Amino acid sequence: SQVQEIIVRPLGSQLRWVKRITGASILADGKLALVLDPPELIQEGLRLSTQVKTPDISLSKSGRVLIVEDSVTSRALLQNTLERAGFQVFTATDGMEAFSMLHELEVDIIVSDVDMPRMNGFTLTEKIRKDEQLSSLPIILVTALDSKEDREHGLSSGANAYIKKGNFEKSELVRTVRNLLS
Repeated sequence: SQVQEIIVRPLGSQLRWVKRITGASILADGKLALVLDPPELIQEGLRLSTQVKTPDISLSKSGRVLIVEDSVTSRALLQNTLERAGFQVFTATDGMEAFSMLHELEVDIIVSDVDMPRMNGFTLTEKIRKDEQLSSLPIILVTALDSKEDREHGLSSGANAYIKKGNFEKSELVRTVRNLLS
């Protein structure tokens, strides 16, 4: 990246109406470069940010669900299943991402895988249960780990429900989410 000193020329009367461009300059290599107007860009950004509305919770009568799943296909399946049932769905790729999202995002329930990189579902559940603001959040663990020990570990870590992926039924997931939200 080179630093060049340039002379900014006005766009002329025909192009004066172009927003966010303050003028033009001819670079050392002969190319024409448009020069952005920083104050105009900042004002435009401020206007847009005040126009953006936060999502209306009433739009989602069924609830707001955070899906935590590292597998792209499993995450898409869970998301499609819950969105079709009328839920507003947010996604995270692992427990660490989910935990940081929970401090910026209001959700009504979490549906999480167990076996994930960085922070697994058991650890995520335990961290949520220890967090004063999040401790009452319902958590469903959906996992391929189906031993009795895994199930007991999931429930003892604070999960409200434990669903095995092996015999996973979409209707069971939707029913479990609705039951925990009612």
